[in-house]
Amino acid sequence: MKEIILGNKSKKPLSLDIQREYIRYHNIVDSHELPEDVLLIQSERLFLKKTGSDKKKKLLYMLAHSGTKQAYKLLLKYLKKPDKQLQKWVELCLQECAAHLGGELLDQEETFMVMSGAGGDGQRLRYYFIFSSAKSQRLTAAQKMVIKKSSKVTDKNLKGKTEGLYRILYPYFDSKFIFDSFSCRRNKGTHRAINRFREYSRKVSRNHTQTVWVLRCDIKKFFANIDHSVLINILKRQIEDEDVIWLLTRIIQSFHTKEKSKAGLPLGNLTSQLLVNVYMNEFDHYLKRELKIKYCARYADDFVILHESKKYLETILPKISVFLQSRLKLSLHPNKVFIKTLASGIDFLGWIHFPHHRIPRTSTKRRMFRKIKENHSDATMASYIGLLSHGDTYGLSKKIQDQSD
Repeated sequence: MKEIILGNKSKKPLSLDIQREYIRYHNIVDSHELPEDVLLIQSERLFLKKTGSDKKKKLLYMLAHSGTKQAYKLLLKYLKKPDKQLQKWVELCLQECAAHLGGELLDQEETFMVMSGAGGDGQRLRYYFIFSSAKSQRLTAAQKMVIKKSSKVTDKNLKGKTEGLYRILYPYFDSKFIFDSFSCRRNKGTHRAINRFREYSRKVSRNHTQTVWVLRCDIKKFFANIDHSVLINILKRQIEDEDVIWLLTRIIQSFHTKEKSKAGLPLGNLTSQLLVNVYMNEFDHYLKRELKIKYCARYADDFVILHESKKYLETILPKISVFLQSRLKLSLHPNKVFIKTLASGIDFLGWIHFPHHRIPRTSTKRRMFRKIKENHSDATMASYIGLLSHGDTYGLSKKIQDQSD
């Protein structure tokens, strides 16, 4: 793979002084000071000789952090004929903008160098991601990234500095996930998951003409029990480059639970959302490829399997439990595993599902009315009415609307 560092003909990392200046701007300049449309208009000043270098430097920085394709094109345009003293600065800004855009640049035919800073004030920006965007290499873009490491990196510095890495890895791994994985993915989510459940219930029941049995499972302490060594080994099978694995290992090992020193991922982190899907993708493919299960849906640690035979579900349940324990070091929650008919009501992702309708949980309804009583604003009312629109809740919605009158 050809490595090109944008306009830097020497193909060497930018100087430490330039990077320190950039970090200083990051600390003192509000990158969102101007609305996007105003910023694009103001940026035409870059091509005027009378505009001072300080003004140009600030505009270039703000374009870099706007993270839009229009801003990227403007930076490329300016890079063709830049002021000599701003040559290195615009290269750095272009790299920053590319990092914000991430996979959106895969339609271009060039090779980009993307930077993601892991240092604090006055420290070197430590990682240089170089990846090819050629169409023939889209599936292996993450594998062929090159990460050049410099001096000391602490676990503290890694926290919150991984968005650039996520933007590159997400398109690669997302293409490997099964369709029926709905957690933390673009164009997925809880609403699509419950609609998929309804679609499958109609297929298995042949339009509600026969009984549907549902195996519903929940994994015990899911995020807290993600085993670091298992996750790293899964990543090694997907990513060949040792430097990428080095960085991912540091991110994974920067957090652990009190009970286990080599397990756990932090809730809410951007990388955690991707890594748990990579982790559970092993389980998803086991269900589809080994057990040949056709009708299943998973959202994080919560999953359902639909079948016309109760005996079949009772047969596969021990196999599922053994796989999770032996391969992923996870266990099913003993109090949240059941096999029931759809007609008796299935609790899945906050809704109780029946053959012809779905309603919110009783606990959800109680919490909703308590919140409305505490905060009787129009925004709160509209929020809950919007939530209820995803189920069969005419009477409940009307009751809320009556309270608002």
